[in-house]
Amino acid sequence: MVRFYSLALPLLLATAAADAHDAIGDLIPSSELLPEEGPTVETTMVFGTGENHNFKTFGDELFDYNGECDLILLNDPSFKRELGMRIDIRTQIHGSASGVTQAAVRIGDQVLEVAGGQGKEWIWVNGVPNEDLEDGEWYLSSIDGLVVRLREDGDDREAVIYVDGYIEKLVFKANRAHDFVHLDMERKGGKGSKNYEGSTGLLGSHALNGLRVGRDGETLIQDINEFAQEWQVREDEDRLFHNYDDTMVLAPSKCLLLSGNAAERRALRSSK
Repeated sequence: MVRFYSLALPLLLATAAADAHDAIGDLIPSSELLPEEGPTVETTMVFGTGENHNFKTFGDELFDYNGECDLILLNDPSFKRELGMRIDIRTQIHGSASGVTQAAVRIGDQVLEVAGGQGKEWIWVNGVPNEDLEDGEWYLSSIDGLVVRLREDGDDREAVIYVDGYIEKLVFKANRAHDFVHLDMERKGGKGSKNYEGSTGLLGSHALNGLRVGRDGETLIQDINEFAQEWQVREDEDRLFHNYDDTMVLAPSKCLLLSGNAAERRALRSSK
């Protein structure tokens, strides 16, 4: 089990910054981590939950994808001076739509994973699940030097990765009442993040203002299903999630689409 530490927020962040310095030699000044007056926070939904299954690219284009497989949401080898970031998502078909049921973030060589649903375990660090968390209490962890805090509050669950102190963060949300995970990108002071400049994936090319391009970084893909298929996690790519079994749609099988006889195909696959 992963042990998280419960601390007051300013102390939590300053302590984690010191730990980050020990871990990767990239100290985040504690002054950048403390609350301060300033511009309001801009929140950008990356993917939604419940009845909202839209994705939003770096160019603010909304699109709806109804399929089932593991996908690369974002891949940026240049993140934080070549430390690298990759975010994978696992989509599953539920009834007449699909949603993101798991999300995994790799920064450097460490992975944090969040899952939806009623299970006691909902967050993993390098494949190790969380301990019991006291309801309503914020807890501390870190992945490769970036501060992470998390909490359970009733049915709500939340994990926050501080990408750039209080200026920019990734906010993952889940709820026991449903199986889905939600991700917001929050930035203080409006748009213009430089943290994902080398990013490609389902969020589009950051360098090309979110255009939906293929893995070659050039080919524009108009069809949403073809675009998602382009960014399915391939056989020769690292697997970030802690769990894999025969019921999941994994390469070399193509993503399962909610169309035609998809329901029959999914039932057959689930019966294996």
